[in-house]
Amino acid sequence: LAEFNIVTVVADYRNRFPGICDDVTMPDMVGDVSAAIEWTIQNISKYGGDPSRIVIVGQSAGGHLSTTALLKRAMRLQDATKDEASATSSFSWKPTDLKGLIAVSAPYHFPQMSQTFRKHGLGDHVMDNMFGDCQQDDYDPLRLVQQIEQGYPSMPPLPPIQVWHGAKDATVPCHCAQEFAQTLIRATKSTDIPVGFRMYESWTHTDGILEGPMSGNHEFHRELARAVQELASSQQVVGHDSDSSEVFDWHDHHTVLHPLWVTQVMAKVGMFCNPF
Repeated sequence: LAEFNIVTVVADYRNRFPGICDDVTMPDMVGDVSAAIEWTIQNISKYGGDPSRIVIVGQSAGGHLSTTALLKRAMRLQDATKDEASATSSFSWKPTDLKGLIAVSAPYHFPQMSQTFRKHGLGDHVMDNMFGDCQQDDYDPLRLVQQIEQGYPSMPPLPPIQVWHGAKDATVPCHCAQEFAQTLIRATKSTDIPVGFRMYESWTHTDGILEGPMSGNHEFHRELARAVQELASSQQVVGHDSDSSEVFDWHDHHTVLHPLWVTQVMAKVGMFCNPF
């Protein structure tokens, strides 16, 4: 993205490793993502960015944490507004401070992930280790949207949200993303919050970010850069099926887009062996 004049912040978060980092919890991870959003809003202008044109992009766990941070912040703001209007001034950032969220290959409902782990021979202890003592439903994006539907008079203000997923994802089944997108679309039906779902027929969990680029296929980079620019420019093209070449100047022969030191044969072998 940086190569195409999009100021890019690559954020990270603490992770939980049993026996090594047992004290890290899911709230810590979501808090780290929230802190990264806050830092970006407050500091991006120092690096040539525009704090009023920020788009969040997260892949896999990053997509889950970003979506969760956004929904939980929206719910907390709604709760604060109900209790005391002035309380909202204490929030360092609001979901509407962002121009959009693009979640890629992310898990949105953990019971479905438990089924996937079992298929790979992993027990329920995997989920237990991920969450520690906190309640899974409190950090489950699908459950959060359902909680909003059932417990709030209206959907809290959110930026445009796009859900992208690969149809051949063996780590996070595509139907999980479809269910989340459909639930979110239903919950936002009476609002002007654009929600879009895009399925890539040939993608696995990592094709867009790993196998594809390494073999010279930069479809994901092209679509992502275009979508970020559209959202940042308030051109809310949710499904972005239209030709937006006038918005984004893409050069297929740019040096950053050339295949890496991997032959087509090696890339195909990697795709075959990749468990994701």
